[in-house]
Amino acid sequence: MKKIIFLLSIIISTSCSSDQSVTPVAPEPPVVIAPLTATFAQVDVVVYGGNTGSVTITPSGGTPPYTISPSQTGLIAGNYTFNITDSKGLTAVITTKITQPIATIPQSGLLKPAVKNINKKLNTGKMKEAVKRLVQSIQYDKNKFKIDESSDYSLTDNLYSANEDLLNVGTPKGDVRSYTYNDLGQLTQISIQKGPGSIGSSGIEFSYEYDSNGNVINNDTPYTYENGLITNVLLDGYWTTYTYDSNGRVIHRKGKMNSSTFEYTDQEVKETRYEVLSSLEEVANGRVVITKYDNAKAGIYNNEPYYKIATTFSSLLGQTLPNPYLHVIEQKIVDNGVAQKSQSYKYFYDTDGYLIKVDDAVYVTIYIYQ
Repeated sequence: MKKIIFLLSIIISTSCSSDQSVTPVAPEPPVVIAPLTATFAQVDVVVYGGNTGSVTITPSGGTPPYTISPSQTGLIAGNYTFNITDSKGLTAVITTKITQPIATIPQSGLLKPAVKNINKKLNTGKMKEAVKRLVQSIQYDKNKFKIDESSDYSLTDNLYSANEDLLNVGTPKGDVRSYTYNDLGQLTQISIQKGPGSIGSSGIEFSYEYDSNGNVINNDTPYTYENGLITNVLLDGYWTTYTYDSNGRVIHRKGKMNSSTFEYTDQEVKETRYEVLSSLEEVANGRVVITKYDNAKAGIYNNEPYYKIATTFSSLLGQTLPNPYLHVIEQKIVDNGVAQKSQSYKYFYDTDGYLIKVDDAVYVTIYIYQ
């Protein structure tokens, strides 16, 4: 016999009287979001000119995640502004300054001139030092050139700040000189592209020819050489003659209308100006130019004959210097015993000791190497 089992589901309902009270459910308290803030710690640049600075930023508040810009690592010295943004678009700003040590200059013996003579076939220390060669120089007006004040701290020698390359991308250029070499590494030509308002015309400024030993001969130029020194220059129909001492320094320059004598000490060059009355008579005109220099450092050009005359412009004198290989610190003009005006120079080098920038208080010249 089969058994049939019935399951009964009994629902018991209860009801409350209308006068029974109901306890309301309390709402969730609102979520309070703290304001977006941030703290930071920074690491300054260890070596002058380096990019080892960094900033560690710790945001709090707001709604994570956070984004931070710009990059906080690989920083050079300078002022920085960092923007912190949370996921809801709230922002906070942090500003700080990354510092660096004061620049230090290589020892005097390591400083190198802008043009290094690698032409002579001589096995000398000088020749071995020449690992880069000048390919271009660019002149700027001093009042337009933007400087990195953290590096521009001395009246004489400074370490060049590469920040200035970026600062002056749009700065108007003056005269631009280009230096050309032959397959032997000998300088063969200096050409110039004149800047706006510059006197003269663009083109080849100097050209050089060499004998088999690397000596400059320049048969087809306005220069006459004796014992490797320029003794005569013919320009615009006028001759200028130069006389040297046993150290190869110019001691007398004579042109058609004026002339100069040069007296040297270990720190100064005294140039006395003359009016040329005849081929035999020169009369002092009362003007003396005093050039203070450092004989332990290389100047703008190396001490080689074809770099000694011209090519280095003195803003104070309004003419080229007869001894551009001197590391000039200051020049002053004295008329009849009364000082008229003076001019100080600043030199800027890279970490290898190569001259990168010269500031003569009127113009800034930048030297570019390969």
